[in-house]
Amino acid sequence: MAVKDSFGVIREKYPKIFNEDFFFEHGVGWLPLIDTLCSEIQRRIDDFKGKIDQVVAVQVKSKFAGLRFYTVGGDEHTGRMIYLAESLSCEICEECGSRGKVRNSRGCLVNFCDSCYEN
Repeated sequence: MAVKDSFGVIREKYPKIFNEDFFFEHGVGWLPLIDTLCSEIQRRIDDFKGKIDQVVAVQVKSKFAGLRFYTVGGDEHTGRMIYLAESLSCEICEECGSRGKVRNSRGCLVNFCDSCYEN
């Protein structure tokens, strides 16, 4: 599956969270983490239909070697889910999804495994 298609699958799987034109600003290594996060967020929203505003992603990107998942809607619990996913991303290679670590690449902090960092 092409990288572009991988992002499209997440958009299609969670159309209430991501509109069709949504643009992800990170590598594919974090997509399994984002998939799990969105599944849990949407389950909570659906379980509390009408009591919690729908979570809608505003921006999802890499910043300071970690995932940043900016949204509107949700509640304190969905906010904690996002915080947990952002924290977990600091241990995951942004490019391939294996164990990563924070590194400096041309003045920018990135999270890559040894192999992805060498490439």
